[in-house]
Amino acid sequence: MSAKIIVFFESFGAGFPILIGIFAADVAEHEQNAGCFQNLLSQPRKTTAFLSKVILLLLLGLFSVVLTAVIFGAGFRAIADDCNIRIITCLTAALMMWFGSIPLYMVQMIIAFTFGKGASVGTGLFAGSLGALMLTDLGRLVWEYVPPSWTREKYRSPI
Repeated sequence: MSAKIIVFFESFGAGFPILIGIFAADVAEHEQNAGCFQNLLSQPRKTTAFLSKVILLLLLGLFSVVLTAVIFGAGFRAIADDCNIRIITCLTAALMMWFGSIPLYMVQMIIAFTFGKGASVGTGLFAGSLGALMLTDLGRLVWEYVPPSWTREKYRSPI
């Protein structure tokens, strides 16, 4: 893969935990504004209602990551003269990024519903910063054990 493509997906992956924190906080805030969590708390199976919100965020996240990868891949092919990238390569990178973000969605939703909007956004910022730190030599050996770095390290160049 070209270095420009790797840089794009690494920077996109570094911002992904921040976006996850913001969107999870937004979902929790909507539930709070709808009547102090009465829609969620009045359900007989609270885990089902909670998981439905998580699944909705996961599906929307998948759609946005795939759309971003396709638009970037098509645009990069159209602009770059010597580009040999295929769209399937961008889709593979996007799917790996999305699969790596599934635990982050779960954790961020729990934080958003338990501690509120500020904690969720703050945790997202911390996770994005920690994941970006894992791209340096400091995180070369330990990135497998740090979940925020999973959204961008799967397709890292071995160079």
